[in-house]
Amino acid sequence: RLEKPLVKTSGTLKETGWNHAIEFISNQLRSAKGEVVVLASGRLSNEDLFNLKSLADGLGGQALLYTHLGGGELTAQVGVGHGTNFADMGKGTTILVVASDLYNEAPLWYLRLKQAAERGATLIVANALETKLERYSIFVIRYSYGDEVETVSGLTKKDKIGEAITCAENLVVFYGSDGLGLEGSSALASACANLLVDTKHFGKAKNGLIGVWPRANDQGAWELGFKADANLAKIPKDKVVYIVAADPAGDDPALAAALKEAKFVVVQELFLTETAKIADVVLPAQAYTEREGTFTSGERRVQRFYPAVPPRGETKADFAISAAIGKQLGLELEGRS
Repeated sequence: RLEKPLVKTSGTLKETGWNHAIEFISNQLRSAKGEVVVLASGRLSNEDLFNLKSLADGLGGQALLYTHLGGGELTAQVGVGHGTNFADMGKGTTILVVASDLYNEAPLWYLRLKQAAERGATLIVANALETKLERYSIFVIRYSYGDEVETVSGLTKKDKIGEAITCAENLVVFYGSDGLGLEGSSALASACANLLVDTKHFGKAKNGLIGVWPRANDQGAWELGFKADANLAKIPKDKVVYIVAADPAGDDPALAAALKEAKFVVVQELFLTETAKIADVVLPAQAYTEREGTFTSGERRVQRFYPAVPPRGETKADFAISAAIGKQLGLELEGRS
């Protein structure tokens, strides 16, 4: 675990004090004149993401979500409505799952959909490969990779499947990113959203779009205005990049090379990741078990969490760190609660 701030001196990261690290970062952000990119992941709480988005906006920069699953701007618009509860779903409800293996990706949803099917819900599973959820489905659609959007767009034209969708009292659509990536999953989300809008199954309880997000608070990030970019490798050059709870250099050599072209890199993390190793400043963050906050689930339900263990060393909550940086820049952000 990282327990103290680190600043790169003569090519080596060395421990320093918080005041020095914050002042150093603030000076770089101030001189960047809007050429700032905040890159964060859904590992963060709503409070962390809110402050980071406010910091990016205050500096005239970009707030980007590090993810391979797109379409979150659509789940924020036509996601399931208030009062949605799968425990109440059964006969009269149709549930479509496309490009996702819930058994492996989201086992709690797998169990809840299995139970809904046993109560009489019509379950439709569309995937390129076989999944365990199919044993509980009424309809199974097998497509070739690349045909996801065309498959969803043509569902209402199929006799029995089309009737199960258009005549359903409630319709919930889950979509994932199996074999798709960011651009492909964004296109799939659009097709799923169009299906819901065309059949008037949105804006109310037990109806809407759900993304099978890879991280706990991806939905919260989308709701707070973060965006995704499929060309991250082209963004960092000559910019100040502030990376929080993400390891792009460890995931992709192209991103590692791109970050080395950045003007200045700040990393806020728990450990010395590959991205942290190439940063100019590394800030030690608290784990979610060491602080409090909220997440927004894929069902758009805000869920609170509390500290379970004491924080390590000189670590701070992510929202408190960005608030301290904001203060140096004349931006008032909540840093205590």
